[in-house]
Amino acid sequence: MGRCRYLPNAVAFVGAVLISSGLTGFASTDAAAMNAADAVAAIQNVAPEAVSDVAAATSDPDTAVKAKIGHETTVSVPVDAVEGIRVDAPGAPADMTIGLPFADQAARAAASPAVGVIAYDNFNGSSTVPVTHRDGTIQITTVIENENSPTRYDYIIGFRGGQGLTLKDNGAVSVSSSDGSYRAEVATPWAKDANGHAVPTHYEVHGSTLTQIVEFDAETAFPVVADPSVITTTYTYSRADVERMWNTYQFYGTICNVIPGLNYMVSLLCPGGARLQDAVNSAHYQAKRVRASFYNCGFTYCNYYEYKVVS
Repeated sequence: MGRCRYLPNAVAFVGAVLISSGLTGFASTDAAAMNAADAVAAIQNVAPEAVSDVAAATSDPDTAVKAKIGHETTVSVPVDAVEGIRVDAPGAPADMTIGLPFADQAARAAASPAVGVIAYDNFNGSSTVPVTHRDGTIQITTVIENENSPTRYDYIIGFRGGQGLTLKDNGAVSVSSSDGSYRAEVATPWAKDANGHAVPTHYEVHGSTLTQIVEFDAETAFPVVADPSVITTTYTYSRADVERMWNTYQFYGTICNVIPGLNYMVSLLCPGGARLQDAVNSAHYQAKRVRASFYNCGFTYCNYYEYKVVS
């Protein structure tokens, strides 16, 4: 699985600096630590960006990595893989969960030599390495050790109230909550062998399960690193959300307009930017909602937000 970006209150599906192996809840055996180190080294060899720019995180007895993105969204990577990754965005109608491959047989999360990066040994010649980036992206990379490893990797994606997965003509997959308000797009998957050469890979969709198939063979240079990316996230603000934001803009706008010389305060007290404020104003007067979309092109300088008034 790959990158998932989530807007604070708005979704999708990862430097190496030494980390203490004594963090609460992590598997601490030498074998688990060695597996985690090997998995991260394999990723760094062919796709170092997958384990760089990692979000600051904490841990507890049940959560291997908990990262807060922005002011509201929290990404929680569990110690026990069975629990899946959880993304909580307060105010959103449906938080997202992402089930991990072979979770029922995987080892507990083990800390790697990279800060904020953990790995699960699936005990079948594969490892799962989920990482949360500082920009809100979640990347779930699979490291495949040899030709006897599985070729199919399942991710069960869930929202409260249900969801839909749609396979697109370009190999990507769109994900949406049952009411259509919370959406993401999983980009076309990729896989690389140990020499950095592309390995054929594609998705299948069955109900709420997204499966990545990696078509390696005995001639492939192992380990193989496989990973897609969720690059577009949208959240539709309800009518109540729109009215709350509109009232907020009116309040702070009044303060900024009646008290001169507060340019710095304006930047602090008038959140969301002009485009969002314009969309909220239009939605207020039309009694409609606002859809917020984040587009991640893969580089900070061309990422952007888009706001649209919808019924």
